[in-house]
Amino acid sequence: MSRAVNDTASFEALIAHVIPEALVGLLTVAGVFVMLFRINARLALFTLVPIPFIILGFVGYNRVVRPLFRHAQSRLGDLNAVLQDNISGMREIQVFAQEDRELESVARRVMGYSTSVTRAVSTSACFHGAIDFFAGLGTVFVVLFGGLMALKGQVSIADITGFLLYVSLFYEPIMGLNKLNESLQQALASSDRYFEVLDREPDIEDAPGAAELGRVKGRITYEGVSFDYDGTPVLSNINLDIRPGEMIALVGPTGVGKTTMANLIPRFYDPTEGRVLIDGVDLRTVTTASLHRNVSMVLQDVFLFNGTVAENIAYGSPGATREQIVAAATAAGADEFIREMPQGYDTPIGERGVRLSGGQKQRLAIARALLYDAPVLILDEATSAVDTETEAKIASALEHLTEGRTTIVIAHRLSTIRRADRIIVLDEGEIVEQGTHEQLMAVGGLYAKLVNADANETGGRVAAAFAPGR
Repeated sequence: MSRAVNDTASFEALIAHVIPEALVGLLTVAGVFVMLFRINARLALFTLVPIPFIILGFVGYNRVVRPLFRHAQSRLGDLNAVLQDNISGMREIQVFAQEDRELESVARRVMGYSTSVTRAVSTSACFHGAIDFFAGLGTVFVVLFGGLMALKGQVSIADITGFLLYVSLFYEPIMGLNKLNESLQQALASSDRYFEVLDREPDIEDAPGAAELGRVKGRITYEGVSFDYDGTPVLSNINLDIRPGEMIALVGPTGVGKTTMANLIPRFYDPTEGRVLIDGVDLRTVTTASLHRNVSMVLQDVFLFNGTVAENIAYGSPGATREQIVAAATAAGADEFIREMPQGYDTPIGERGVRLSGGQKQRLAIARALLYDAPVLILDEATSAVDTETEAKIASALEHLTEGRTTIVIAHRLSTIRRADRIIVLDEGEIVEQGTHEQLMAVGGLYAKLVNADANETGGRVAAAFAPGR
């Protein structure tokens, strides 16, 4: 965020101020230099004596000061990150009584940024003084050698007087460039950080000649799929064929790769080995934009934008009518609480939906995915924050809306899992069981053990063993 806001603001100074003013200064120096040579070439050469030292000063300034400003910008980024965390996590800070700790953390970063800026500015001032000193020597040389030449009758007093006026015009833009160089180095340091982001290659890119994917039927196939995070295996040799319109539930212990397996469908990642196909087409051969038009998702961590309720529901479908928005909200069990809000569907919900409860945010996310009306729907713990009564309200609607739509559900609630056409049980990154609830209970394997253990402890929920996967 600091690179996108602060660094681009500094970069704007380069384009709007530094470059135009530098061009004007250089043109002024060149024009005045021509006039100096026309008046007296010998004195003009004396005027140029300090120029090599000034150039060396500029070069040294650029090499020494620019890294210091870059470091200062980096410290500002750290400060902004901590401030953002403190604002977003204000309740957690208060609950755990960590105000003093966070105050010290912010103070350390403020002092770090202040120290970095002070070091950069003070070093810059030293170079400014040195360059201004050399620029002043030009005038001293003209007065000294011009006076000697006047005593010998080689130049008139009038020429020396005019020459001195032009010398002041000659060094004035040079000293201006000296001061401008500070802004230039700040802008270049910021542009270095900004272009580091722009030059970063995305993890997932469209292959050359990637085809546009039309509306799919929804058949999803995993062929020998393996995946690892930084060398740590997560999925191993997954082979699975999901029929169009089929509802699949992915269950298993924490960290077995349920979410990772689902995230391969919208191609948030590419498999380390094997391939994922949709309607028989390898996902890596189609454009990601056309693929995403065929996939709706409700993630574990719901993200809502700082806008109205209606704007958030229609985020993926900007052309949706109010009637379509209301229908989607009704199907997700959200219409009732929305109408109780001060402005109904036009109520602002604040940044990240701060004015809504967890259950309300998830129901809006479900409504948003339903309105998007993609043939493939992924629900990653989509009902985790919805109470039993609300879940019952949306159960029949979900059953109706999943007709003709391939649905992949990651859930720990038994009521959600039982509705699936097929349950896929993962353990240590591999598929160890699959079938309906009744079939898996009859087998008496891992699924049955987890369900029975959960029933004894919670009376109906699949417990922590069925917590969200990676």
